[in-house]
Amino acid sequence: MIGHLEVFQTPKIDENRLKDLLEKYYSSHFLISDGIMIDFRGWNFNTKIQRILTVYQLKRILMEADDMPFIISVAAEIVNSWPVKDIVSLSEIMQIKSYYRGCDIYFNVVGNYNFYNFILRPVR
Repeated sequence: MIGHLEVFQTPKIDENRLKDLLEKYYSSHFLISDGIMIDFRGWNFNTKIQRILTVYQLKRILMEADDMPFIISVAAEIVNSWPVKDIVSLSEIMQIKSYYRGCDIYFNVVGNYNFYNFILRPVR
């Protein structure tokens, strides 16, 4: 079964949408970059939360982790600091994991970004 892959941009973290995504799945991975702050008090989800430090770490997590859904929030200034070849590679990894492994992936770029917009937009 083909998974869902969605790459979207928001000017700031949309906690309501995040809660909706976390409620949608019984269990999931939530990966978050530096520059994003969320108050999880009062949230009751079976979610594994992990801080993303580098694009290499993010790619490795996606390749080696199980197929539970991924909800990824990365600050725009972090994405804009990544080399183009790594962003292309990350996009390919997400597409492969979603298509062949049936893994749902939601990749949220938080803030203003436009340089890599054309690369992160998945094509299906």
